Amino acid sequence: MNLIDQNILIFSRSTQHGGTENLVLQLCDVFRGKVNKVIVCAASGFNLKKVEELDALFYEIPDIENKNPAIVLQ
Repeated sequence: MNLIDQNILIFSRSTQHGGTENLVLQLCDVFRGKVNKVIVCAASGFNLKKVEELDALFYEIPDIENKNPAIVLQ
């Protein structure tokens, strides 16, 4: 399986600008063009313009403690 065929999901519950957001944006930049798709799921407050510039998809999720996909997708 090639890396270019893979999707990357980055899941964060951080709602503030700072270290976590910078790390997520760096990961989007590193994987851009090397994988099929980068998807960021995070609470509101992320720099959406920068995420879009890095060709990543963004889905806003509530700030939840339990990150079980079945709960997040409800």
